[in-house]
Amino acid sequence: MAMRLVSQGYSVHAWNRTAEKMASLAEHGVALCGNAQEAVRSAAIVIVMLADGPAIQQVLLEDQAVKQLLNGKIVLMMSTIG
Repeated sequence: MAMRLVSQGYSVHAWNRTAEKMASLAEHGVALCGNAQEAVRSAAIVIVMLADGPAIQQVLLEDQAVKQLLNGKIVLMMSTIG
C-alpha cells in the first residue's frame, strides 16, 4: 500500500516494529521512520496495519506520545482483527 500511495504522488512515512520488513520501501520513495512517533508526527492521515488487538494497544494506546500525536488526525485502521 505504501508503494502505491507514493506512486500516486503522496508523501509516505512508514514505521514497522520489525525494521527489516520495511527496508525495501525506501527504494520506492517511502521515508522510513525509527519509531511510531516520528511516523505520525507530520501526518494528516495515519494508516494503521497491526497484527492484533494487543499490538494496537501497545503501539497506539500505551505510548502516550503517539496517543497525543494522533489527536485531531484521521486514523484508518486497516488491521484484520476481530
